[in-house]
Amino acid sequence: MTRRLTVAERHASAERDLLLGEIADQSSWDKFLVEQAVLAVGRGQSEFSANDFRTLLPELGLGFLGAAISALHGGGRCYRQGCRRDECRTAYRTERKIADYRAACGIKNPDCGHVAAHLRRLLASGRTRLDIAAEAHVSERAIRLYLDGLHQPRPSSARALLAVQPLSQTPRVPTIATARRIQAMACQGWAIKHTAPAVGCSWSYFFEILRGDYTSMPREIAEAVERLARKLNGTRGPSSQSRAAARRNGWVPLAAWDDIDDPDEQPNVGSDEELGRNELAAYRRQEIAHLASFGIPDQDIAARLGISDSTVQQQIRDMRKAA
Repeated sequence: MTRRLTVAERHASAERDLLLGEIADQSSWDKFLVEQAVLAVGRGQSEFSANDFRTLLPELGLGFLGAAISALHGGGRCYRQGCRRDECRTAYRTERKIADYRAACGIKNPDCGHVAAHLRRLLASGRTRLDIAAEAHVSERAIRLYLDGLHQPRPSSARALLAVQPLSQTPRVPTIATARRIQAMACQGWAIKHTAPAVGCSWSYFFEILRGDYTSMPREIAEAVERLARKLNGTRGPSSQSRAAARRNGWVPLAAWDDIDDPDEQPNVGSDEELGRNELAAYRRQEIAHLASFGIPDQDIAARLGISDSTVQQQIRDMRKAA
C-alpha cells in the first residue's frame, strides 16, 4: 500500500516540481549565456561559487547556474567527482605529478595562518576585501574563509594574495590637525562658509569636525584643507564675525603651532607683552629666509628659532613657490 504524503511533503514536492519546471523552461539562449559566463569566470579565477554570479546574472538562467558550474571540465576536481574525460584525466594526473614533486622537494603548501595574517595587514592598511579579491583574482567568499581559517588556500591563490601589497598611505587620517587648520583660518577671518566649499565640503561637515563628531576623515580632504590653510596663511579674511568667534573660543592661528599635526602639541599663545601672532609669524618667515640664504641646515634653523624641522621646511617650500 502506497504511503500517503504529509502536508509538508506535498508542499515540498510541489516546490520541487515548480523549480524543475522553471529550469526546464529556460531558453537555450539563457543557458548559453550562463555557460559562457561560467567559463569566463572559471578561466580568470581558480576558485569561485554561484554567489559570484549574482551581479553578473541577476535574472538569467534561474536554477541552471549550478548545473553549468558542475559541467565544467578540464580540472582535477572534475576527475575526482567521477568524470573520465581525457582533459579531466590529464588535469588530474598533472596535479598529482606537481603534488608528488612538491612533496619530494619538501615544498609545503602555504600556511592558512600566514595568508590570513597577510590579509589582515592588507585590511589594516585600508584595503577592502573587494579590492583584494579583484587584484588577486580570488573570490571575496574565499577571502572570508581564509580569514576565518575555514579553508586552506591553493598554492596559486596563496601566491596571488601574498603578492598584493598594503597601501603605502592609509586612506583616513585623524581629524585633529584639520580642525586646528579650520580654526586657524577662522582666526584670520575666513569663515566656514568660505573654506568648506573651497575644498568641496559642506558647512555641516566642517562643523561636525570642529565638534569632534569624527575621529578620522578621508586623507584627500585633510590634504586639501592643509593646502588651503597654507594658501590663506597671513591673508586677512572678510568675516569679522569669524574672527570674533575664534577669539571667544580661544582658537589660535597657524603661527602658534610648531607641529600642527602632532596631537600632543600645545599652541604657543604667549603673553600680552610678546609679539602679536601675525608679527611673530612674519618675524619667523624673515628669520628663516635670512638664515636659509646662508645655507644653514633646516635643523639648525629650527633649533635657533625654537620650532620644528617640518615647520622650517614648509616655510622654505612656500617661499620658493612664491619666488
